[in-house]
Amino acid sequence: MHYAWTALQRYRDAKERKSERPRIPLVIPLRDYAKAVSVESLFSEFFFRKYEIPILGYSVFEQLNRMGKLLLIFDGFDEMADRVDNQKMINNFWELARVVVPGSKAILTCRTEHFPEAKDGRALLNAELEASTSALTGEPPQFEVLELEKFNDDQIRQVLSFRAGVSTVEQIMENPQLLDLARRPVMTELILEALPDIEAGNPVDMSRIYLYAVRNKMERDIKAERTFTSLADKLYFLCELSWEMLSTDQMSLNYRLFPDRIRRLFGHAVQEEKYLDHWHFDMMGQTMLIRNADGDYSPAHRSLLEFFVAYKFAAELGVIAPDFAELAKAQSHLSESVSSDYTWSSYFHRECDENGNIKPILCLQEFIPEEIELLAETVGKETLNTDFFSNNHDKLVNIRRNNAIFELIGNMISSDNEKVKARLLTIITETCGKTSQEVGIVGGNVASLLVQYDPISLRGKNLAGANLRYANFSEADLTECNLDNTDLSNARFDSQSRMLDATLRNSNLNNLILGDLLIGWISKIPLNKTPSLLTTRNPDTPAIFFYYPHGLNPSDRPNLPFKVKQNEIVVAYGENRLLKWNYRIKSVYILNEEVHQEVLKILTVEGEDVYLELKTGLNLPVDEATSFLRSWRCADFTGAIGLGEREIYILKILGAISLPNTSYNPRNDSKLNFGLRHNEGEYDLDELL
Repeated sequence: MHYAWTALQRYRDAKERKSERPRIPLVIPLRDYAKAVSVESLFSEFFFRKYEIPILGYSVFEQLNRMGKLLLIFDGFDEMADRVDNQKMINNFWELARVVVPGSKAILTCRTEHFPEAKDGRALLNAELEASTSALTGEPPQFEVLELEKFNDDQIRQVLSFRAGVSTVEQIMENPQLLDLARRPVMTELILEALPDIEAGNPVDMSRIYLYAVRNKMERDIKAERTFTSLADKLYFLCELSWEMLSTDQMSLNYRLFPDRIRRLFGHAVQEEKYLDHWHFDMMGQTMLIRNADGDYSPAHRSLLEFFVAYKFAAELGVIAPDFAELAKAQSHLSESVSSDYTWSSYFHRECDENGNIKPILCLQEFIPEEIELLAETVGKETLNTDFFSNNHDKLVNIRRNNAIFELIGNMISSDNEKVKARLLTIITETCGKTSQEVGIVGGNVASLLVQYDPISLRGKNLAGANLRYANFSEADLTECNLDNTDLSNARFDSQSRMLDATLRNSNLNNLILGDLLIGWISKIPLNKTPSLLTTRNPDTPAIFFYYPHGLNPSDRPNLPFKVKQNEIVVAYGENRLLKWNYRIKSVYILNEEVHQEVLKILTVEGEDVYLELKTGLNLPVDEATSFLRSWRCADFTGAIGLGEREIYILKILGAISLPNTSYNPRNDSKLNFGLRHNEGEYDLDELL
């Protein structure tokens, strides 16, 4: 918006000076035009209906665009694309790209978080992905992809100084968590709203910044007497409205639909028309909702939707932390002598007496879990896994959005470890013997939350028969866990997952994901005790380097003095841009590795263990008893179904037992043996770099 404003000022200045005018900026918020099926309909809506600009027709726009008179700024492609599947997103991009003709200039903005991997975003925005529509002809327009850097320290200090005093600014600058949050412009505004709590020394994380900002905004409305409903009622309305918007992919609600939503959510308390009118206008006056010219209300920022949905989910699971629950306790018509536990849905359902007055209820003690059937419709509707990527392009749309919800919930969970673990484990066990139609993905989502909360919480537990579809067990310890007859389809594990002596007899392992064991090549292991992005990229940082006989070798590393042969990997130790030692391994892929007590331990995809002393590179005797490289040792897969040939082979190498025989050979698999994608023979590393 600042860029557009600056461009507009240049245009006005040129007009006043009667000099040649630069391009006039047009900002098109794509969230308002998600239903447009063509670029013609989008601009017709923009020019003629929304702003009533009296141009003679779409052809006039085309001519002005070709003459270089316009600067088109399409804002929020992620908010448009979140409502469609992956192919439709590609089609939308190409439809917008039709405005890029000789003489034109266009900018398309998009949150990087929208794409699960950077390469996905670059592939689309560089116009490398093909559209399914046949109407597009000619060469693709040439695009340049730019990523806006996060605010640096000086920029953060400057922005904060506009709203806060010197001492407060320095307090934020000296807090590493706040400083990291403030690097994102959208969080800076929330931090300023949360300043009273920050200055009071209250706990700080992303979820709590939202909490403090939301509460302060609501309390200001109440003090200004611009409200009829309680803070708790406002919270409930915004949580449920946010869930409706995200779950239906409708990011706005027209004012005419507010009465229906209020009746549905608050029941008897608003049956009389006069009360309904009060609540109607009160809820539309939320400072966190903004209205367009057509009377459609949407959140002031998309991230607010994610916060309110995360709050709802944490409360429905009965694990929300006390400081978050305080917001819901600010209720009206209470009997303050006694408190009681409530489910999220029951707490806000109010009854009226014969005179139409709302009956008092007991104060809220804490939220307890909802019934599994209700959880299936909310927490269990879509996967919340933070690291899950599916081969189904339709799934990717929801996963991008739900990552943020999952992370926000993690900060909202109570610190009462035993209560949290007991409640979440109970929900998981309630999925035992139930179909996906009955419980959705609630078991997998709750398991993902539980192992993120405490990675060893499921160790030795009996989860036989549970429905754990889409569970994310990355870095989880499931040693001796009973997973017999469990539905683990689409579940995710990684190199840090511990499955020693677990039983998975007769389990469903369709589409099992082995995470970082199969998704990438190790290039460098920084050995700095406090690694960061800077130390990871610093060529002077002591590190273990891996060299391959193909084009996967980054340039930020010392050069080897010899060639790397086919079916060989060279492991080397370097610091200060110099290699201290190197060691050749006959392998096409490193399956697992760890650095422990000055020893580098490597497990190759062929099943060979290699132990190297860090200081010297000396080959040491193998001691499997002290290693976690074979992290599935003695895991029993008798009768398990759904595994592919590659997964069977990999799990055997990791130590699993009772798996069927397989003829799979990693040297014949281009996913692991990258050399198959190149010509046979030796490769000169210097030429590749």
